Amino acid sequence: MTKFYRAVYEDEMTDFYRGIYQDAMSDMYDTYYAGVLQSSSGKVAYKTLSDECTEFYRAYSDAQSDLYRSYSDAQSDLYRDYSDVLSAFYNKEYDVDKTLGNK
Repeated sequence: MTKFYRAVYEDEMTDFYRGIYQDAMSDMYDTYYAGVLQSSSGKVAYKTLSDECTEFYRAYSDAQSDLYRSYSDAQSDLYRDYSDVLSAFYNKEYDVDKTLGNK
């Protein structure tokens, strides 16, 4: 069970986090700040640029919060399933599908 938990938690959850946060979120941030803002500097009024930057940051922050919420929910689900399976084995109930609610 420990190997199962580690495989899912350390491998799958890490891949999930890296795939979304390090790839998608990082790319979005870099593209906006290093690309859009940098190329707009001096061509667009400062107030417009500032307002757009604020709006982007708000959207980016919301997306980041959603990511952390999804990640936390997935961790909770995994831990609950892991705990349910351990409890079932302890009680000598070996039908894992039944324990996890699979039909």
